[in-house]
Amino acid sequence: MELGKEIRQLRKLSGMTQEQLAEKLNVSRQALSKWEKDLSTPDLESMVKISILFQVPLDELLMKEAKRMEERTTQITLEDLTKIQEHNRKMNVLLVSGSTYQDGDGNNASVFCEVWFGIDGNACDLGRIESMSTAYPIRYGDQCLYTASNQSFEIWMIDNENCELALKTQYQVVNGEDGSEAYYRIEDGVETVISEEEFWASYEIYESGTVARFAYGASDRS
Repeated sequence: MELGKEIRQLRKLSGMTQEQLAEKLNVSRQALSKWEKDLSTPDLESMVKISILFQVPLDELLMKEAKRMEERTTQITLEDLTKIQEHNRKMNVLLVSGSTYQDGDGNNASVFCEVWFGIDGNACDLGRIESMSTAYPIRYGDQCLYTASNQSFEIWMIDNENCELALKTQYQVVNGEDGSEAYYRIEDGVETVISEEEFWASYEIYESGTVARFAYGASDRS
């Protein structure tokens, strides 16, 4: 049984509605609905909560997701990468991922990718960036990339001069032992306490970004 179907079955057997289970997992009903339809995947923290709530071994849930992702994994060869570079040589930034999934909005999205940057006719490997789960695909904005989880998001900037990918700003929610939450912004290595309102207002930057869409191989159009 696929992970989404198992979550749906466990919820129904417990007699809970989507709203009730979503509240226990501290996620939105929409997020839970996507999980049950296998349009996205719970992050590790949510997996742990599901495991404890329904007394299902965590490794069993993780193996189901690993199998699902393996079935959707595509392999990109050096020849494919060369074709992509040739057909997109006018682009400054190239994102390459070996594993994609349908995000429910018609996008072949990914939670990780290798970032390449074109400068002076050469391709520089800027490294790899990664989000926390399929619920938070990699997005991009003007000269930046976004990664996220349910309690944080990061803004990665492309340094044209040094051909580097730098973590410019990070927003985090930290849970205290008493159940309280603290919100932080870390910018250029400097940590600042911010309000909950400021955190969620900033999180909209990620939500408004464009989902990075991936395609196998390269287009035949010149």
